[in-house]
Amino acid sequence: MTHFHETATIADEASLSDAVILNYARVVNIEVGTWAVSAAITFQATGGGPVSGGGSVTWYDVYDELGVEVQIPAGTHNKIYSVPALAGMFAIKVRSGVTGSAVNQTSGPELINVFGKI
Repeated sequence: MTHFHETATIADEASLSDAVILNYARVVNIEVGTWAVSAAITFQATGGGPVSGGGSVTWYDVYDELGVEVQIPAGTHNKIYSVPALAGMFAIKVRSGVTGSAVNQTSGPELINVFGKI
């Protein structure tokens, strides 16, 4: 099994990170660092396609098997979350806020560590 570590960056005045390639990882963990999250963290995912280089890909909000949007709660910091709903995805984006109510970051870029096993 191969391990990987990527960083999702939510830019200042933005609510959605750049794409993080998971390459269909079987285990995905999200680490929220020292900054306190002012809004829930949610995810968009794609099953494949050219996520960089100007290619077109469709991103979907991520829900669990009960139809509830997958999220890390607001106010979280210095914790690692296992997120089984992201397993098997090709790539993800990390969002500050929930579907229909994204929250722009205003204190500079926010970094979220993504770990996994392929």
